[in-house]
Amino acid sequence: MNTNEVAQQIRLKEWSNIIQNRIQSGMSVQDFCRSNGLSTDSFYYYQRKLRIRIIEDSGFVELPPVPAQTNADSGSSTEECNKPEGSKRPDQICDRFSTEMIIRTGDAEICINRSTPKSLISEVLEVLKDAE
Repeated sequence: MNTNEVAQQIRLKEWSNIIQNRIQSGMSVQDFCRSNGLSTDSFYYYQRKLRIRIIEDSGFVELPPVPAQTNADSGSSTEECNKPEGSKRPDQICDRFSTEMIIRTGDAEICINRSTPKSLISEVLEVLKDAE
């Protein structure tokens, strides 16, 4: 590990403590930053960097889109079975996952069903919110 990486680790640890202190204070980000002489831009920058680091350390990986499969019986793609009217979802494969609801935010779509854990939905929405 070189000195830049060590310095970055130290900064992330410091900002992790700052962010925890803000949460414990109950203050808004703007009020907390103002009272502690911090830039809100820096606060949000490091908050995002820390969240990205947590995701990377958790073992989540980005998966490539699954190519559309053809249903031999009907000649149609299996992606059509759960496709809402007007929706274009080439990576939705119905024989692996049955979509009961689609949540759209920005350019992202989240397909869920009754078995999707609420905690997973919350975490994904939080990550998407910070990515915007």
